[in-house]
Amino acid sequence: MTESSDKKTLLMNPVLMEQIGSAIPMGIMISNMDGIVYFRNRVYEKWLPEYPVDNKLWFLQMQPYLDQDQSLVCSEKSINWLIENSAVNDTDLTVVWQDLRYFFRIRTSPLLNENNQICGLIEITDNITELVQLEKSLQHSRRFETVGRLASGIAHDFNNILQVINGHSEMLLETRKDDPKLVRSLDVILTSGQKASALTRQLLLFSRRQQNEFQQINLSNLILNMQKILSRMLGEDISMALDCTDNDIYIDGDESQIEQIVMNLAINARDAMPDGGKINIKIECCNVDEKMLSNLSFGKTGRHLCLSFSDTGCGIPQDVIEHIFEPFFTTKEPGRGTGLGLATVYSIVKQHQGFIKVDSKPNIGTSFVLYFPVSSTLKKEKTKINEIPIIVGSKENVLIIEDDELVRDLASQVLSNYGYSVKCASNLSQASELIKSSMFDLFLIDIVLPDGNGVDFLESIKDDHKDAAFILSSGYTEDKPQIKQTIKKGYSFLHKPYTINSLLSTINEANQKRIKSR
Repeated sequence: MTESSDKKTLLMNPVLMEQIGSAIPMGIMISNMDGIVYFRNRVYEKWLPEYPVDNKLWFLQMQPYLDQDQSLVCSEKSINWLIENSAVNDTDLTVVWQDLRYFFRIRTSPLLNENNQICGLIEITDNITELVQLEKSLQHSRRFETVGRLASGIAHDFNNILQVINGHSEMLLETRKDDPKLVRSLDVILTSGQKASALTRQLLLFSRRQQNEFQQINLSNLILNMQKILSRMLGEDISMALDCTDNDIYIDGDESQIEQIVMNLAINARDAMPDGGKINIKIECCNVDEKMLSNLSFGKTGRHLCLSFSDTGCGIPQDVIEHIFEPFFTTKEPGRGTGLGLATVYSIVKQHQGFIKVDSKPNIGTSFVLYFPVSSTLKKEKTKINEIPIIVGSKENVLIIEDDELVRDLASQVLSNYGYSVKCASNLSQASELIKSSMFDLFLIDIVLPDGNGVDFLESIKDDHKDAAFILSSGYTEDKPQIKQTIKKGYSFLHKPYTINSLLSTINEANQKRIKSR
């Protein structure tokens, strides 16, 4: 049978073939023995921007654009190979077009004539780019969730340990100011403890186990206010240019977390420019459409503030970019990075309903572009909150209910030093016995105790102690039901590890509320 008769058989009803091709979302190509296509549907024209679709099998057209590893694997699969291996053949292709990766799954089958002889090939192609990207996004989410569960599990004990280390360091710094050598050592200990506390907070961000304090933020003002600290951190050999023009546009966010994003990006940029360089930070308003979100599984359309953060550093290799937001992934030398900086950035941006894009070229630099939805509520004027001065106690009776002995002794020592009369209980049973014989002006209660819930205990005694102030504390994370209950009911709450200053300030606030409520 001649090739023309084969075509006639195949395209006996071209209208029907066209209708079938249009109804199927996958690509269909039918070729002769040389791989030259004489029927294809129009799906291919929508896949790669500005790509001129040719009359060759898609498998052959994509050969010049395969990534390096796949090119070696597919080089053996020629047209002759496909024909000789007459069984159905499935191949996954990773294609690089205009610096973007696309993923295709191709099934090639032999085309048989009425004499059961191979006269060509049928190729069915599925564009699985969106599916692959969704799977990667889900893998990232699972990794973050796993890290979050791990961090949440150890946070309580870890924060109690840090509470003791940081608290005693603070007390010694106050009492031994006359010993410069000791002060330097204590300052190192306290700084290290604070860094460990910050590391815990970073871990907790991955699965929303850190309570967000969202408010309207002027992103331009926030960046401008950080200019001095950024300049000191970057050093004299790195210049910084700020272009923050959209001063009247606000986003809804947690100010401390946005600051953390900028600091992490700045640290990465500094490490990428050991010989100096330049950082450009720009903020502008932009509109995000569905096309921009097409490769993402999160984010929303509409007006966004766009924060661009670019450097002139060493850049990021293409094979590394897809891993940079994974927790604990780092290309830095051992001891120089935890692999949590960019993972934290990714998690914070996602929690703010935004998204992030990266562009990097080796030896030229890297640019991170972060998109945050513009606040949908009217701009609120900030009211100034008067700082509450720390007031030394006047022998007020305080009951500390805390199961960790070292934390309990620390709090007792601090409050005794500042003029309070302190008694302690390691559980609720001991506390109940003390309440029977003494009256207390203030209760400092750990939320999770061996024999019960601190919130429930507070609820059970508050009617009999209407003139008392109550403070609840915990080293657990804010996803704990008891802590959510505490925050919802408006009780004073101290998260461990807390500083001596924050402990005394919280006591002053609670006492002022107690006095006003009389």
